[in-house]
Amino acid sequence: MKPFILTSLSTIMLIATACDDSSADLDKQVSISFNSANWTTTSTTWEMTPASTHLIKFNKDYYADLSSIVFVATLAVQDGDENNTCSVKLYNVTDGTDITTTDLTSTSRTLEWKESENIIDKLPSKEIEIAIMLKSSDGSGWVQVSTPSLMLYRK
Repeated sequence: MKPFILTSLSTIMLIATACDDSSADLDKQVSISFNSANWTTTSTTWEMTPASTHLIKFNKDYYADLSSIVFVATLAVQDGDENNTCSVKLYNVTDGTDITTTDLTSTSRTLEWKESENIIDKLPSKEIEIAIMLKSSDGSGWVQVSTPSLMLYRK
């Protein structure tokens, strides 16, 4: 089994591998990283990251025995910006809709780890393109999202 697979638009890292072939056939945790190590904006309206950062042809049904999918990222606001909030969410580009319950927010001036609730039931059973949406609450300084990923957990 390869430790990771690099595709043109996303990196898939297999995180927790089985100890030996006799105890399990599949990894218990899979991380699918968006091709965007860092993104910033000062926009007060939702801004979509460029197409090169989107997950393309994502389909939850391609992964056997999933129990949950969680959106994770680290967020921050510009140092010295006391009233600003960084907001991030996932967007289904294929269907033109927000992916509900993926909203993450932070007022931290250092990168803060955030995660959504389980979104497995919020994602359709078909191939979709997924984008990151980002905005600043007041536009007084930049907000930042780093290392956004989908964490897939198996039963």
